[in-house]
Amino acid sequence: MTADNTAGTSGTNPPADNGTSATTDQNQDINALQSELESAKNKLTELTQISQQALADLQNFKKRSEEEKAKFIIFANAVLITNLLPMLDNIDRAIAHIPEDSAAREWANGIIAILKQLEETLKKQGLEKIDTAGKTFDPNFHEAMMTQKGAKDQIIQETEKGYRIQDRVLRRAKVIVGNGEEVVAAGSEPPAATTARDSEVLDVQLSSLPRRAADAPAAGPTDNLS
Repeated sequence: MTADNTAGTSGTNPPADNGTSATTDQNQDINALQSELESAKNKLTELTQISQQALADLQNFKKRSEEEKAKFIIFANAVLITNLLPMLDNIDRAIAHIPEDSAAREWANGIIAILKQLEETLKKQGLEKIDTAGKTFDPNFHEAMMTQKGAKDQIIQETEKGYRIQDRVLRRAKVIVGNGEEVVAAGSEPPAATTARDSEVLDVQLSSLPRRAADAPAAGPTDNLS
């Protein structure tokens, strides 16, 4: 009986280390899941960065495309407007020579209105006049036709208008530029400096003039008889 009981007891009791093995297996599973989760997070971060970079590249591409399209439109307009500039010049010259006759003036007012309308239309397309009044000569925007007395490199007069569209110069303004020589008003020339030689010449000229009666020697009797 004792032997049987002992054998039965030994056959029904579980091994003493089963609980420890289960805990170890659970820890391994948790570690594996945490590793997979960390890997998934890293993958998500990488994909997020790639998608953000792709979105930024797409936005930059759209921006560049729009800028290139705008530049192309400006270039196309520049070619057309450049061909119109001689017509603007001719209209300006015609208006400058309108006679003072009232009837002709009324007829010319319509031409002036058309010119202003054309200039406003071209201005909306980006056309700008190049400033010359009171400006210093700049070869990027001005073409010197001649020089004359005036402040050095200062624009004295505009002979033909210049135009540009944004930073693109269609035609440089033709101007007259000062050469640095001082301008002297008429009748205000300073007197020339008197030199020693000039003084000698002046004395000789004065000595050759007839003397006044008061300065002449008194006439003697012989003079009176003669």
